[in-house]
Amino acid sequence: GNNKAVSGTECVGGILGTLADKDVTLLSGYNLAVVNGTGKNVGGVVGDLESGTLKPNNDAITNSGNVTGVNSVGGIAGFIGYGSWDMVNNVSVRTIVASGTNYGVTNTGNVKGVSKVGGIAGSSQGIIAGNANRSILNIGTVTSTDTAALTISDTGGPVTGSMAGGIVGENFGQISYVTNESAVSGTAVVGGLVGLNYSSAIQQGINKGAVTSTGSNGEATGGIAGYSSGIITTSYNIGDVNGVKSVGGIVGVNDPVLNTVYDSKDGGWAWDAKHFWYEAKDGTSVSTVYNGGKVTGTGENVGGIAG
Repeated sequence: GNNKAVSGTECVGGILGTLADKDVTLLSGYNLAVVNGTGKNVGGVVGDLESGTLKPNNDAITNSGNVTGVNSVGGIAGFIGYGSWDMVNNVSVRTIVASGTNYGVTNTGNVKGVSKVGGIAGSSQGIIAGNANRSILNIGTVTSTDTAALTISDTGGPVTGSMAGGIVGENFGQISYVTNESAVSGTAVVGGLVGLNYSSAIQQGINKGAVTSTGSNGEATGGIAGYSSGIITTSYNIGDVNGVKSVGGIVGVNDPVLNTVYDSKDGGWAWDAKHFWYEAKDGTSVSTVYNGGKVTGTGENVGGIAG
C-alpha cells in the first residue's frame, strides 16, 4: 500500500498512475495519503485504468486519502476505459471487481474536482461490479466545483454540467452492487450513485447520502442518477435530494418512460404507500426502484421518483 502524498498533472494515482493491458490483483491495495492532480484522470488507487482488471486478493481495495483533480476524478479510479470484449462471456476487461465477503472496494476519502467526479470513479466506460456478498462502497463526500448549466447535445445526453455521483460521475458502463453513504454536491447532473448514466445499466444500487445541486443552474438532480438514458433497476434511495429544477427521488431527468416503481415518501417522513404505474416502452427504463428520501426543488419538474 501507499501512505505518502502523491501529486502530478494527469493520470495520477495513489498506487498506479496508469494500468494498461494487465490483470492486477492487489495483495495490499490501500492508499492512505492525499492524491492531487492538476489535470484529468486522478484516482485514490489508479489514475487511468486503461485496460485490464483491478481486483483485491484477501484484503479489499481501499482509499482513505482525499483526492483532488480537475476532470475524471475518483476515490478509487479517475478513469476506466472501454475494454476489448470477451465475446464468449460478454464482459469487459477494464473492470473493478469485488470478491469474497464484506466490502471489496471502499473509498472513505473526500473527492473533489471540477467535473466528472465520483466516489469510486470519475468516468467509467467499463464495469464496476460487486456481488451479493461483497459490495462496492463509498463513504467519502463527492464535490464538483463546476458552475456550468446543463446543455444537451444534438444526439442526446448532457455535454456540460458537474456530472457528480456517489459512485461514478459519468457512466457509460455497467454498475452493480454498489452503495453510497455520503453527501454528493454540484451544480447540474448530480446523482446519489451516478451523475450521468448514458445508455448504461445500474442495478442493485443503494444511496443513503444527501444529494444537492446548488446555484441558479441547479438541474438534473436525483437520488440514484442525475440524468439517465439507460436502465436503473432493483435500486433504492433514502437520502434527501435538493435541487432547482428536474429533481427526482430516483432520477432527475429520465429520457425514457418509467415502469412499475414505488415511492414511499410524499414530501415528508410519513409512509404513504403511494404507487406510480407507467407503461414501459422499448429502450431505457426505471424499474423496481424505491425512494424514501425527501425531495425538494425550487423550480419545475420535481417528483418523488423522477423529475
